[in-house]
Amino acid sequence: MPKRRYAHFNEQGIAEMDAKIYLWMTNTNPKENGYYLLNESTNTASAAFNVTDGGLVSGFIKLDN
Repeated sequence: MPKRRYAHFNEQGIAEMDAKIYLWMTNTNPKENGYYLLNESTNTASAAFNVTDGGLVSGFIKLDN
């Protein structure tokens, strides 16, 4: 995972979903506002998604049908 600013110190900064850990990161240059997916076996993380429109990400949830 590249060096980025940890978004905020709150309950949305680290999320677990479907046994996967997501880390909320934000940066102004380059503009990034989204989550990285942690690979616990290699202790690395890769971009899961980036929000390019709208405001600041403040967490995400899984919606079941």
